[in-house]
Amino acid sequence: MLMTAREQEISRICGDIFWSCMARPENERVPLTRESANALLISCLVNRQIAWEQAVVLVDEMKQRTGYHDTLRMFTELTPTMVEHVMFEKPALHRHHYQARFCCEAMVRVRDHLDGDTRNLWRDSPTGGQLLDRLLDFKGLGFKTSALFLRLAVFQNNIQLHDGYMSCVPSDDRHVRRVGARLGLWDEDTTVKNIHEVARRLNLVCPVELDALFIIGTDWKCGGANPLCHGNGEGEPCPLLRFFCPSAR
Repeated sequence: MLMTAREQEISRICGDIFWSCMARPENERVPLTRESANALLISCLVNRQIAWEQAVVLVDEMKQRTGYHDTLRMFTELTPTMVEHVMFEKPALHRHHYQARFCCEAMVRVRDHLDGDTRNLWRDSPTGGQLLDRLLDFKGLGFKTSALFLRLAVFQNNIQLHDGYMSCVPSDDRHVRRVGARLGLWDEDTTVKNIHEVARRLNLVCPVELDALFIIGTDWKCGGANPLCHGNGEGEPCPLLRFFCPSAR
């Protein structure tokens, strides 16, 4: 199905936002080391009901509390009970105690099946879909957090996929759902499959550009009780306001 002129503009604006806010230029991407890849896996794993800003510093906070300098060693040499104790010293680093066990199990899997290096998940240059399936084998990693890992690893750290960006799809994020629903792209309770179909129709080469709706949802509080349609914290009106949003206030 061909895109309408309105959908073409939505796609263009999402692309501009995605490449300026959610991706690094190729020449500025930082290759993952063994340590940073293992830490990124844990950061995405614990990004459940806490802000990303909290999730991304959890490993460093745990290192400070335990004296470890290596993510793999920290979560495999300490027992889940010990990790849980450290994680929930005040101030607690998470809301859910079971995350300690998930972190330990994930690093044990990396140690035993990936020679201690998360990067071995993509040594054979898999497609994005294949890498997502491998990530989903980790207990505690759902589709949302696996898609987040994939987006960061590809667009921030330049890992290479066999099919380029074509199988990088939007995560099942509540902001993406709400903004897309307000734009009339789908119903808020639609399936993830439908979101991906819309994303591919708007951009077959890089469907994940539609993740830019997350920026709209957070910066302009789109979908909330008091959306900032006419100005965010910097006084900028939502870029999708004019002509494109049928439910703007």
